[in-house]
Amino acid sequence: MIFFPTEFKGITLIKTDFYNDQRGKFGEIFRKDLYYKKEIKVNFLQDNFSISNKNCLRGLHYRKFKPQAQLLTILKGEIFDVVLDLRKGSETFGKWYSVELSAEGNNQIFMDAGFAHGYYVKSSTAAIHYKVSEIYDPKDDHGIYWNDPNLNINWPSNAPFLKERDANFPFFNNQKDTNFLEY
Repeated sequence: MIFFPTEFKGITLIKTDFYNDQRGKFGEIFRKDLYYKKEIKVNFLQDNFSISNKNCLRGLHYRKFKPQAQLLTILKGEIFDVVLDLRKGSETFGKWYSVELSAEGNNQIFMDAGFAHGYYVKSSTAAIHYKVSEIYDPKDDHGIYWNDPNLNINWPSNAPFLKERDANFPFFNNQKDTNFLEY
């Protein structure tokens, strides 16, 4: 595994090696000792899996009361990934970071607790595995409007396929009763 720190403290890109042969593909996506050496010391509590179709946009999602760190791995396909810093006091609070992730290139991103996350599927399908540091609670599921003009995120499409909930999230500056993580 190769770790690439970013200009955002708490976000790391990772390239894992997958081995391909006539049988298919095999590789490690998490090894606690390697991550701890890179100061990614998170107790992951839940694994999630998502398969999404081309032009699907999921996000920007976050947890308000129990923010969760995430380790996202692209197992198949390609996505445009966006992370928005919600950590009050952070140098990058209110700023976003984007990267293209694929099963063949940089295929992991680690996000510490306190970020909103979303992605757009560029390939015909994308299979994604998440490790998260908090158990999912639907009552703590929040979001920020994906195309907020104040954020000016350069998404690959202006007309993605969205879940109705994601299409109706409030703008970043209109969040009521925000409880973003103090940094």
